[in-house]
Amino acid sequence: MLDAYLEGSAPIRWMLGPATAVLALPFFRKRAVLAAHPRPVVAAVVSGVVTTVTTGLVVGKLLGLPREMLGSAALKSVTLPVALGLSELAKLDDGITTICVFCAGLVGSAVGPSLLSWIGVHTPLARGLALGTLSHAIGTARALEEDALAGAAGVVALTLAAMLMALGTMVYVAVS
Repeated sequence: MLDAYLEGSAPIRWMLGPATAVLALPFFRKRAVLAAHPRPVVAAVVSGVVTTVTTGLVVGKLLGLPREMLGSAALKSVTLPVALGLSELAKLDDGITTICVFCAGLVGSAVGPSLLSWIGVHTPLARGLALGTLSHAIGTARALEEDALAGAAGVVALTLAAMLMALGTMVYVAVS
């Protein structure tokens, strides 16, 4: 059954790569603003990645989820093409990883902007970093609807988050 799913979804999964790459245009246009704030950008993304992975693992452990589901939950905030590659590397279930990633993206893009406003985060740079780090490409697209700088920050955030998760996954695979 999973093989049929993977075969049927292959064209959609292939299109996710170019669709994510299109988000580079806002980054290119706002690169000077982002380059002027390297420390806050990196600090925001690192703290966001650590928080989302830790939260996924802790909640998953409390719910008694098996190892494979914990790993997929840890990958939830990385854009799908990257998450699927990391899922394969860590020998996780692609279907569970896909569901976790879509849920994180959809929930984050639906609830994230209101939550950020409620807690007092109003600057486009901070909003884009939060949405891009925690809700990957879907969150970045939502940030882009708000402001070009927020969209550019989201692109940087989802890229840095993917790099951090790739490093973390490689370390995890090497150690286990």
